[in-house]
Amino acid sequence: MSNPAYPTVDATPAEVVEHLAKFCETREHHFWEDPVAITDPDVFAAQWIAGHSKITDAYLLAVVVRHKGRLATFDRSIPVRAVQGAGPEHIELLGVKA
Repeated sequence: MSNPAYPTVDATPAEVVEHLAKFCETREHHFWEDPVAITDPDVFAAQWIAGHSKITDAYLLAVVVRHKGRLATFDRSIPVRAVQGAGPEHIELLGVKA
């Protein structure tokens, strides 16, 4: 999120870490281990990962699906088809007005 190319956040790495640390201290935060492998065809449909910049997106979505959660993101181009069992119910788009 501290990448200058990131379109919706203007923060230094230290600021991002500070915000993350505060969030992790809340009762709503739960750490999920990430026992998925990008090479597992039962988890990933690699043909739907459109480029190097989407590998992490697909990986995070797979962790979310494994834990029956939701991925909170500003990114509207998460490769849902790249993760077996993923659907719109696994993504929470931030910055979208209802």
